[in-house]
Amino acid sequence: MAIEITEERKRELLFNFIENPSIYKFRDFKEIRDIIVSDYQDDYDILERIFINEKSRQLLSSTKLLQTIATNFSNGSFEFNLDEKSDDIFFFIKQFNLHEDKFFTNTFMVASLEFLSYILPILDKEVVNTEKIESHDAQIESLYTFFERIISKLNLQQADQVKYQNLFNKIEQLFNFNNYKNASIWFKFYFYFRDKKKFTNNIESNVINHVSAFIRTAQNPKSLKEVIESVLSIEDFLSVANNYLNELFNRCTGTPDFAIEFYSYFDETKKQNLIESWVSNNSNNAKKVIEGINNDIPDKINLATKILARANSLNNNLNEKKAFFNLLLAINLTKSELSSIGYTNQVASLIFNTNINLHNFGIDQLEEHREFIDTKSLRPKAEAFMSSILGNPNSYHNQIQNIIINRLGITTTFVDKFIISNQSYINAISNYLINSGNLDYYRAIISKLNTSTITMVNNNFINGINKHQKYYGIVNHINDNFYDSLADNFKTKIETLTEGD
Repeated sequence: MAIEITEERKRELLFNFIENPSIYKFRDFKEIRDIIVSDYQDDYDILERIFINEKSRQLLSSTKLLQTIATNFSNGSFEFNLDEKSDDIFFFIKQFNLHEDKFFTNTFMVASLEFLSYILPILDKEVVNTEKIESHDAQIESLYTFFERIISKLNLQQADQVKYQNLFNKIEQLFNFNNYKNASIWFKFYFYFRDKKKFTNNIESNVINHVSAFIRTAQNPKSLKEVIESVLSIEDFLSVANNYLNELFNRCTGTPDFAIEFYSYFDETKKQNLIESWVSNNSNNAKKVIEGINNDIPDKINLATKILARANSLNNNLNEKKAFFNLLLAINLTKSELSSIGYTNQVASLIFNTNINLHNFGIDQLEEHREFIDTKSLRPKAEAFMSSILGNPNSYHNQIQNIIINRLGITTTFVDKFIISNQSYINAISNYLINSGNLDYYRAIISKLNTSTITMVNNNFINGINKHQKYYGIVNHINDNFYDSLADNFKTKIETLTEGD
C-alpha cells in the first residue's frame, strides 16, 4: 500500500534536498527541477532558497522555471501573494537578475518581452505614479537591469517581432504619459531602443521624434539634464541625432535657465550664436544668461558690438538702453577693445543730444566710465554741438552747462568768439539768467568767457532784475568776483540788491 506524503512533508524533503545537495546523485536533480517547476514555481520561500547562490541555482534552478514564471504572469494565471502586485513583481525581478547568463536563453527572453509588457503598467500605476516611487529607486534600477539584459541579448525572429513591438509601444506610452510626467523613470527604458535595430519596423525614428518632443516640452532644465545623464553623457546624447542638438539649442534660445544649464555643451560657434540671440531679447534675460555662463564668451568683441547696436536702437526705452550699456561694461573689455567697437562715439551721440534724457544718460556714462572713453577725440563733436545750442540757453542750458564742466575740449576762445559774434547770443544768455536765476549755468558759461564779455552779461543781468530771492546766488557771485569791473550805476544797484544779506 502506497504511503501518502503530506505537503508539509514534501516541503521538508525538498528543503533537505536543497540544503544538502552533495548526498544526492546528479540524475536526481532533473527530477527535482521538474517538481519545482510544476509545483513550487510560486513558492517564494523555496525559490529564495534555490536562487540564493550560484551553486544552488546551477543544481536546482532552470530556464524552464524562469520561463514558466514569466509566462504565468503574462497570461494572467499567476496568483499574487504579497500585499500589492508590485511587491511580487519586484521579488521576481530580483530573482531573475540573480541568474547567470546561461539561464537567459532566447526562448526565455522572448517570453520576457510579454512579461515586461504585462508588468510595466502595473508598476507604473502602483509605484511610479504614487508617493512610493522615492523609496523604490533600487527596485526600478533592478527592473532596468533585467530589461537591458533582455533587449541587448535577444535574437528576434520574425514570429516574435510583434511581441517586441508591443513592448516598445507600451514603454512609449509610459514615457509619453501626461506630457512626459514620469520621464525621469521611463526615459532610459524608451531611449534604450534607439540603436537596437532588432527588426524591420524602424522604431528608432519614433525614439528620435518623441525624445525631441520631450526636449521641447521639458520645463526644468536641471531635471532634463538629470534624466538624460541617467543614461549617457550630454555630449554623447547630442551626438545621437542632430534633432537633439537642434531642439536643445532652440530651448536655450527661448529660456534663460536652459541656456545657462546647457551652454557648456555647445561648440564655440553655437555658444556665440546663443549668447547673441539673448542680446535681441530684453536686458534682464541677456544679463541673466551672460552672468550665468560666467562670462565664458568665445568672441567678446562681436558680442559687444551686438550689445552696443541693441542699446543704440532703444532711444524710446531709456531704462533698457541703460541696462544694455551696463551689460556692455560688465563683459570686461579693455579701453582699446571698447574703442574698436565705437563705444566712445556712442557715448558722444548721447552727450551731444538735444533730448535731455539721452544727454543726461550720456553724461552719466562719461562720469562713471571716463577711463574707457577717448575724451580727446570728442572736441570736434563738442564744438559742433555747442555751436548749435549756445545761443539757446532757454532750451539747452543743461547741455551747455554739462559739456563745459565735464572738460570735453570746449575752450574759452571758442565760446567767447561764438557769443560775441552776435548780440542776440549775449541777450539770450542774459535773458535766460534773468528768467531763471540759475547760478550753476551762470558759473559754467562765464568760465568760458573773456572779461569784457562777462561784463556785458553781468550788466544786462543786473539791469534786468530786482531784489528777488532767486537772484541771490548770481548777485552775490558778481558782487564777490566782478564788482570792480561794473560801471558805477551797476555798482549802486548791486549794493541795493545785496542790502540785508
